Amino acid sequence: AVSLLQFGLMTFFTFSFSLTFTKRLFSLFVPPYSLPRLASLEKDPRIAVLYTTMNDVVPECLRRIDQTHPVDVFVLDDSTDPEKRRVVDSIFRERGYSLLRREARVGYKAGAINNWLQEYGSSYDYFILLDADSMIPRNWVQECLQYAEHPDNQKVAVFQGLINIWNLDGNFAKTLAPIHRLSQDEWEKKMANYLDAVIFYGHNALLRTKAVVEAGGFPTEYVSEDFALAVRLADLGYKCRFVPLHTYEALPENVRGFVKRQNKWTRGSMEFFGFA
Repeated sequence: AVSLLQFGLMTFFTFSFSLTFTKRLFSLFVPPYSLPRLASLEKDPRIAVLYTTMNDVVPECLRRIDQTHPVDVFVLDDSTDPEKRRVVDSIFRERGYSLLRREARVGYKAGAINNWLQEYGSSYDYFILLDADSMIPRNWVQECLQYAEHPDNQKVAVFQGLINIWNLDGNFAKTLAPIHRLSQDEWEKKMANYLDAVIFYGHNALLRTKAVVEAGGFPTEYVSEDFALAVRLADLGYKCRFVPLHTYEALPENVRGFVKRQNKWTRGSMEFFGFA
């Protein structure tokens, strides 16, 4: 039994090392993926920005939703903590955002997005999805639309931004940042688009509303609703693509928070594949 366990572990680590080494080797010779892009926008699509939060609002992120392209900002707040709700109430009034709260948190984050789609989705060509700790530059929507509106990208449903770390004042995040950038350079900027293997991260992305509605909205039966949506879209002939535009999120500030986040992602993937 011990030998069998050792064999399994060695096989796993050998495979993981081989995969990582192969990606890095090929990335040395493959140029960055060139996604078709318009030189300028020929029309002004209607855009909504959805900021999702559940007892984790980050005031500086919520206040900084400000774009050069006209957008309507919706705060999808499922918070139960009275103090967090007061923070959201203060900022949405201050900034002139729209606020959506549900009586019952059915479907969790996916349910909140689907609720918005049912009420407002028909009025918007695209929507941007942000988590509570997400930040995007002021020109991000304008530049992303130049990709989304290109005729050759009409079957791309998700334009996933490159995600960088903004809370670099802590030692833990600062230590992991170089590894994060290396992975981004070899996978997100190059290999993923070439291999048609882009997976929607669930935030910091622009989505084509029509495609998401056609897919039936966000699946609510899985923890990883973003991964499940990407699969549904692929079944309908749509694609996900990384766009070479930077966005930002906060990295957990310690090992415990990092492990908790990775555990959630792993559990979601395992659940989707039927292992949990």
